[in-house]
This record gives sequence, structure tokens and C-alpha cells, in this order.
Amino acid sequence: MITVFFFSLIPFLNFPEKLILSFKFLISDIDITSYAPKYYYTKLGDKKISTIEAASKNGLLRAETAVQGADGELGELQETSIGVFQILGKNSDDEYSWGGTLNTSHKEKTISVNVKQRYEIK
Repeated sequence: MITVFFFSLIPFLNFPEKLILSFKFLISDIDITSYAPKYYYTKLGDKKISTIEAASKNGLLRAETAVQGADGELGELQETSIGVFQILGKNSDDEYSWGGTLNTSHKEKTISVNVKQRYEIK
């Protein structure tokens, strides 16, 4: 028996699935077991940085809106912390995990992170 492993590092490329499936039909005298490809985003480090930045800006905007709505003024940032990353398949039924999630079965993914910020209020 031959086992075929395939890990796709290139998102949105259909060629690997077609290649794996064609092996099953081209060779009749050899038992072939193939597994679904796994998809990894090769620039995940960069995406994590931009996601943290976007979440931080969104947190600041929310804090400013909440304080201004109460006729107050937002002071200096006192503390910030970053939670775990959740990398889920787009439109999938993946669940968030306390330790983070890394979906490798979907080509398209969504990424999220919680950024907790504590501000002084003047």
C-alpha cells in the first residue's frame, strides 16, 4: 500500500486536489490511500500583526465612543493584553477554543484576536 500525504502551502490552488484524485483512477494495481489536503497560510505572522493593529484601533474607537457618549474624556492607555488567535475556516462551524484554533481543512480562513485595553478616564 502507498500512502499519499499532501500539504498545500499555496491557498486557493485547486491543482493538488485534482492531482490526488487522479492518482486513484490512473493506477489500478496499487492500493492508494489519500488524505484531504491541509492548507496553511504562509504569511500568518504578518497577518497576526495587522489583526492586532486593527483590533487595537477598534478598541480605541469603542472606548472613545463610550466615554464621549457619557460626556467624558478618554485618558492614557493604562494596560493592554492580547488573547489567543482564532483561525477558523470561512463560513465553517469551527468553534473558538481557549487555547486558540488553527483550521487547516479550509482554503479560505478568518482570523480574530481579542485585545483588552484599559484606559484612564479624565
